[in-house]
Amino acid sequence: MAIDPRVAFDEPLNVTVAEGVVVITGPDAAALALTPEAADTSAERLREAAQEARESGGEPPQPIDLK
Repeated sequence: MAIDPRVAFDEPLNVTVAEGVVVITGPDAAALALTPEAADTSAERLREAAQEARESGGEPPQPIDLK
């Protein structure tokens, strides 16, 4: 079953390290593995996007329009 990117989850991702890579799991069976470099860049992008979302105010509609 594919994850619907239009649904915003309020549950944070779980992050662990396995065999030198960063493993991310989350709600609705989300899972991926990143190199440390890709994880660093992704973390920066997540922080920036989270701040932008906070500043935009309000809760996103469900489902989110990704147009």
